[in-house]
Amino acid sequence: MKDEMDIESVLVRYLLGQLSEEEQQQIEQRAFDDDEFYRQLLEVEDDLRCAYAQGALPAGQKGLFEKRFLIFADERKKVALAQDMIAELRIALVEDTSSAASSRSERMSARSPLSWIFGSASPVMRYAMAAAALVVAAGVFWLLFETARLRNEINNLRGAAEQQLEQRAAEERARAEQQDKQLREERERRVQLEEELAAQREQAGEQSARAPIVALLLAPGLTRGGGETKRLVLPPGVERVRFQLELIGSYSNSYRAILMNSEGNQIWSRAGLRARRDYAPSVIAVSVPASILAEDDYELTLTSFDKAGQPDRTDTYYFTALKKK
Repeated sequence: MKDEMDIESVLVRYLLGQLSEEEQQQIEQRAFDDDEFYRQLLEVEDDLRCAYAQGALPAGQKGLFEKRFLIFADERKKVALAQDMIAELRIALVEDTSSAASSRSERMSARSPLSWIFGSASPVMRYAMAAAALVVAAGVFWLLFETARLRNEINNLRGAAEQQLEQRAAEERARAEQQDKQLREERERRVQLEEELAAQREQAGEQSARAPIVALLLAPGLTRGGGETKRLVLPPGVERVRFQLELIGSYSNSYRAILMNSEGNQIWSRAGLRARRDYAPSVIAVSVPASILAEDDYELTLTSFDKAGQPDRTDTYYFTALKKK
């Protein structure tokens, strides 16, 4: 039980941005690898959201929650939904208490006229009081009828509110299941791509005696000065280099690739390229002669064109070429 409380405390600190960058990366990696841990993270996030909606968060955590969550429109909707649910439950609780008190008052009112009538000794007064009792009884019956009608309306409203809450909860569960499904599919696509690349490397190794080829998978956005770029090791006798460029965004009609060295000189280009959609994610495959590559840092730009032939988007890929002695 203590370990579970410690894990929940760590997850709360992660959601509020109180962990170090290394600790955040560890939490994200575990959530990526462990579906049960990812579901626990979602549950802690829901508990944190409900605590904020109830006003139960300490002042420090409340400020962090607002900075981390309420900057997004969908999060503001989720918090508003939780506040509506809590308000509706409180209203239903008050209505139940009021109905019980009203019922007790009506029963006491119904008994009092009878005692008053039978306690009178004078016949004239008894008849007068009996007539008055009939009027009072009619009023009591009308009051009981109205109370029953109002109680029925309250029950109908409560049932509709509960049905609406159940529908919202079902939508949230469906959204969470959809996110889990997308996460699993992304993992499967990544594993499939890695297996295909491994098979291609193995096949390239088997065919190196006939037509030596090396392959390299590149993703856009890895800036030359922002971190270590991918390395391309060129063994002796290699004839061509096959680049697989991961695509971001929607598909385009065609693509053009341009390869430049560290001095900004264009050393190779190819237009009319098509995306391969049988890969996940989709890639553009280009083959470059190995003879044009020296030991240097390179920049490969990929420009997409729409159906009208106008440039649409340009992504940049970086790599360093090294020659194996």
